[in-house]
Amino acid sequence: LRSSLAAIFYNNLTIGILLGIGFNILKFDFSVNTKELLRIGTVWIIPVSLFTMGGVLYFYRITNSYKITFTIIITSLFLQPAVVYSLGVYIWNIDLYYLRNAVIMAAMAPGLNAYFFANMYNSCRATVATTICLSTTLTIFSSSFWIYILS
Repeated sequence: LRSSLAAIFYNNLTIGILLGIGFNILKFDFSVNTKELLRIGTVWIIPVSLFTMGGVLYFYRITNSYKITFTIIITSLFLQPAVVYSLGVYIWNIDLYYLRNAVIMAAMAPGLNAYFFANMYNSCRATVATTICLSTTLTIFSSSFWIYILS
């Protein structure tokens, strides 16, 4: 338990999230120059991360074992949003506006976070790379399906 908690709190993503929450709670205000730097940074950070992800996925290639990959894809793109939809409609009676957002968010493909954890634990990198490539492509169809269901 101790090593798991240490791994969570020494993770760069966790540190960034906790710092963001801390800045929001403390109502920390940045200088004008820092705000401008962050605004400009958001323009180039996404293309750089996509370029980096492409390089990493090229390095690990596509795996030949699709059993685990398709299980993850079906769970991420169809089962998870179906559970969110069912809970939102039948258990919690969530307003349709919020339910649509929740279901579409639940229907998104696994992204770089899955790869970060696979890399951090040095396990299943090829499977995760394959899952990211295929599920990102299939999200076009699955998100269209969920948008149709929710309209």
